[in-house]
Amino acid sequence: MPRKENEYFAKRVVHYLNNMAKGDAKNTGKTEYAPIPGRPISKQMLKTQKKNETLFTKCPATSVRIVAKKLDIPKSTISDIKVKKLGFRAQTQKKAPKYVKDQERRAKTGLRKIYKKTLRKTLVIDDETYVVLEPEGQPGHKYVHSKNHDELPFQFKFKRFTKFPKK
Repeated sequence: MPRKENEYFAKRVVHYLNNMAKGDAKNTGKTEYAPIPGRPISKQMLKTQKKNETLFTKCPATSVRIVAKKLDIPKSTISDIKVKKLGFRAQTQKKAPKYVKDQERRAKTGLRKIYKKTLRKTLVIDDETYVVLEPEGQPGHKYVHSKNHDELPFQFKFKRFTKFPKK
C-alpha cells in the first residue's frame, strides 16, 4: 500500500476505536461468526456427558474407574468430559478424627494429661504395621470430584479415621 493509503487506513482505525470507546455502535455494523470447523457433537455424547455429571453429583467420591465401568467407555474419555466439558475438579479428602463414644467430650483434657506426662518421661513410639479391618480405613488418597468444593457436605470433604482401628 502507498503511504497515503496507509495514513488514511490508520485514521479510520483510530476513528473506529474512538467511536467504540464512546459507545457509538451505529458505525460498527453486523458481525456474523463462521461455524466452528470439525465434527459436530453427537446426541450420544451429550447423553454420556449428562450421565457423567449425574454420577459425579450424586456421589462425588466415586472414582473415575467406576464411572468408566458403569458407562462402558474409556477412563481417559471420562476424565476429558469431567475436566474440559463439565468443569469438575478433583481434590483429596482431608483427614479428620473419627471419635468413638465420648472421645470428643474428653479430647482436650486427655491431650493435656498426655502433654504433661511427656514432659517428665521419654515417649517411645513403635513401628509396627497394622492391617485395618474396615476397607475405608486403609491408608491412601481418596479423591472427591465437584465443581465447587465449598458446597460439598462434610462427609465428602473429609476422610474420617480412628487412631486405633479394629484389627
